[in-house]
Parts: sequence; structure tokens; C-alpha cells
Amino acid sequence: MTSVLNVDTIADKAGTGPVALTKQFAARQWIKYGTGHTIDDSFQVSSLTDQQTGVGRVTFTNAMSNADYAFGNNSQAASTNTGKSIACANPTTALYDIETYESDSVADSNRVSAVTFGDLA
Repeated sequence: MTSVLNVDTIADKAGTGPVALTKQFAARQWIKYGTGHTIDDSFQVSSLTDQQTGVGRVTFTNAMSNADYAFGNNSQAASTNTGKSIACANPTTALYDIETYESDSVADSNRVSAVTFGDLA
């Protein structure tokens, strides 16, 4: 059975005034995958598609309200621990590409983690 809570005011512990509520933010999407673009775990991801060497396309389960969401990431290079980097490319409300590089060349990574923050549509 579903419960509904209807209130006009939430009072502080002393009962002397209303409680100030703050908007909380949480990751809207995250993914962790490894070699071969195999998803280890994810949230709000409907698919990961191998576009080409070093490029994976993440498609959201639910679209974002715009393509101006924040993106954070981490990767482990495929062969060495030098010169590795990662980028979010071609973001839309429905998807983005993760590009992984090693020594300035596109290369697959052993482990990739990415997270987005923004507003869902």
C-alpha cells in the first residue's frame, strides 16, 4: 500500500519555526566498464556501444533536460601509466561518447569510470 504525506509546514525540533529545506544533488548517471566495452556496473545507462578504438557511446535510460550536464571521469591506460587522458565528446540529451587516450593517441583502456550531473528531462 502506498502512503502519502501531506503537510503545510515541517517544524524544527523545538517547534518554534519551519525547517529550511535544501535541494540535494546526486549523480544522474554513472558507468564503470573495462576492456572490450563490457559494463561492470552502471546507473541510468541503457547501453554502451563500442564506436571504434578508444571510443564508447553511453546512452541514457532517461534523457537529460539539456546537453550542458557536468561530466567527471577516470581511466586506467591499456599498456602503460603515462600520458593517459579521457574526454566527454558529442554530448546530447540522450547520450555522450567517452574517448580514452594514451600518449595523445586514441586507445582502449583497461578500466573506465564516468559520472554525469545535471537535470533529467
